[in-house]
Amino acid sequence: MAKKKKMGAKKQIGNRRFFSAKWIFLFIVLIPVFSFLHLFDIGNLSKMLVMEEPAKRPAVKPEKVFPPKKKQVLPEKEKALPGTDSLPQQGGVKGYVAIIIDDVGFNKKVVSGFIKLDIPLTFSVLPGQRYSVELAESITKAGYEVMLHIPMEPKSDAYKKSGMEVLKLSHSKEELREIVRRQLAELPNIVGANNHMGSLFTENSAGMSIVLDEIDNAGLFFLDSLTTPKSVGMKLARSKGIKAVARDMFLDHEIEHDKIAAEVKEAIRIAAKRGYSVAIGHPHKETLNVLGEMKGEFGKAGVEPVFVSKLVR
Repeated sequence: MAKKKKMGAKKQIGNRRFFSAKWIFLFIVLIPVFSFLHLFDIGNLSKMLVMEEPAKRPAVKPEKVFPPKKKQVLPEKEKALPGTDSLPQQGGVKGYVAIIIDDVGFNKKVVSGFIKLDIPLTFSVLPGQRYSVELAESITKAGYEVMLHIPMEPKSDAYKKSGMEVLKLSHSKEELREIVRRQLAELPNIVGANNHMGSLFTENSAGMSIVLDEIDNAGLFFLDSLTTPKSVGMKLARSKGIKAVARDMFLDHEIEHDKIAAEVKEAIRIAAKRGYSVAIGHPHKETLNVLGEMKGEFGKAGVEPVFVSKLVR
C-alpha cells in the first residue's frame, strides 16, 4: 500500500513537470507571435495579401517661366501679327484673344467646366495620360479645338518623377521622330501642337527643327509656349513656312484669383491695342472661376475670344 502511494506521488510529480514544461514551451513560442501581431496588426497582414491599386500619376506642375512684366512693352515689330489685317472685323471688334488650356488629360470634371463656359477655348492635351484620348474625343465632339501638348526637356529634373515620355536632347534624330509621330497619332482630330515644359529643348535648333518638320508633315500649326525667352521655335517655324504663333502670357502662373483676373485683363488690353493676344491657362478651378466671372469683359472691351487657329500665320 505504501509502495503504491509512493508510486502515485511520483506519477503526479512527473505529470506536473510535464505540464510545466508544456506551458513553458507554449509561453516561449507565443510571446514572439503576440509581439509580432501587436507591432504588425491584422490590417497590415491583409494588405500584404491584396495587390494595391497603383497610385494615380501626379500631374506635372507647369514649368516655371520667366515672369511676365506687369505692363508688357510690345516691340514695334510685334505690334501686329503678320496677316492680321485680313482677319474679319465684326461690329466694334478691336482685336481677338485666343485662350489655350494646357495640361489636359488628368481631370475630366474641370475640363467639362471649361466647356460649359461657352467660350471658344483651345485645349492642349498631354499624350499618354489616363483620359487623354477620351478627353480629346469629347472636346472635339463639343465643338472645340484640340492640340497636342508635347512634353519637352526642361532645365529642371523635376519632370523625371512624372513618368512622362519627354523629348530630350540626348535622343537621336530617329528617336525624336519616332516619339513625335507616335504622340501625334495617339490623339484624334488635333489641329496643332505646342510644347509642354521645354525650357532646355526649345533652345536647341537641331531638336526643334526635327519636331517642327513632323508637325508640318502632319498638317498642323505650332504654338510656342515660350517657357524660355531663348526659344527658337517661332524663328524656325517662320523660316520653314510653318504656321505658328507665340503665347503672350500665362493666366495662372500664380494660382490666385486676383492675379489670374489681372492676367485676363492684360490679355484683353493687348488684344485691343495690337489686334490679338494669346494666353495660356491650365485646368485649375481658380482659372475656371475667373473666366466664368469675366466672360462679359471681352465684349465690353471690343475684344472677341477665338480659337488659336484663327491667329496662326
